[in-house]
Amino acid sequence: MGIHYAEGDYVGECLETALSESKSGKPMIVLKMQVQEYLPGGDNPPIPEERQYERTLYLVVDPDSEERREWVMKKLRHAGWTGTKFETLENDLTGKCFALRCTHQENKQQGSKYFGQMQEQWDLALPERESKPLQSKPALAKTLNALFGKTLKDTAPKPTPASKPNLNHPDAEAYRPPVNEPSPSYAGKGDDIPPGAPIPDDEVPF
Repeated sequence: MGIHYAEGDYVGECLETALSESKSGKPMIVLKMQVQEYLPGGDNPPIPEERQYERTLYLVVDPDSEERREWVMKKLRHAGWTGTKFETLENDLTGKCFALRCTHQENKQQGSKYFGQMQEQWDLALPERESKPLQSKPALAKTLNALFGKTLKDTAPKPTPASKPNLNHPDAEAYRPPVNEPSPSYAGKGDDIPPGAPIPDDEVPF
């Protein structure tokens, strides 16, 4: 079977669930899923798939690896399974929708008709890992000061003097200092009134 779905995260509906065994005899959980939506990530909404093909997931449980068992349980819990006994797994997951992850891998199974071809590999999505806060040791600041020594001052940017505004700049007028002009006073005769100034009422000739 060739590749149809791009690598990434999807939402699928669980059509069937079964408990089985791998070829090596290890316990295995098999989920038949119908792909419904693509999850582009971030704040982007899901994109419905035009062709909702069926895909099968195989969760192999390694009895000798506690880490592998924990991975399987994390995937099942992230899918929404809340059961405490695997006898209820089929009824608990069938008909439910949850996140899936698709990757592309080369088929290395000897004797397979798809040997050497790139194929889709489907799995249950894992929850996002929590980001642990950084641990800082403020006392090391003095140690770093001593190690870098004179380099700290030599490489620090030199302060630059404030530049004067360009007089041709549109906003240059705002930088010009205000001119202290005396308030006009026209209390004298008409001869004291500057040309073009309004004539007070008491100076209007009749």
